[in-house]
Amino acid sequence: MKVEPASEIHEKHWANRSRQMRLALILLVLIFIILGVVTVLTRAQSPNCVDLKRRVDDATRAYQTVLTQSQTIDRKFATYELTIRKLQDELIVNDKRKVGAERDIAEAQRDRARCERDRGLLAKDACANVTHRTDTAEKRLAYARANENRLEAGLSENQQRLATTKATLRAVSANLRSAQQDLDEANKAYAAHGCVN
Repeated sequence: MKVEPASEIHEKHWANRSRQMRLALILLVLIFIILGVVTVLTRAQSPNCVDLKRRVDDATRAYQTVLTQSQTIDRKFATYELTIRKLQDELIVNDKRKVGAERDIAEAQRDRARCERDRGLLAKDACANVTHRTDTAEKRLAYARANENRLEAGLSENQQRLATTKATLRAVSANLRSAQQDLDEANKAYAAHGCVN
């Protein structure tokens, strides 16, 4: 059996030790690289609180914008409904005035026919006043008809506006629900990651 000198044993020992140290260093570098990659991937998949806060703020702004639009459309809708009711009431009153004017014209024409047959049938000023009564009633009737046309045009215009606003209100309501959902999801994500306001 051959005995190796102490220096050779010592060199082999340091060579083995050196190999083990290089292997340990390589493993350490690999571990740091793997941890770095895992950290980067985790951060990419899981946003941080700043990003989540930005998402909540954006969702809140979007919700507030749509909410304001919805409230504006609601007010317009209510205004058109009120205007329509008012115009319908005015049409009823105007129709009564028109019927009254037509009745007054018919009465004045009957009185004129009586006066033409026999002036003594009516009170003494009644026959002299028939033309004036007829003219006044005809002016009232003409005004009532013109007013009726104006009111019906206004009613039709406001009914069209109401229909358009109703369709817009449905669309804005859908947008509001969607914005509310986005805001709820953003708040849940923010809370789920343990972020604090």
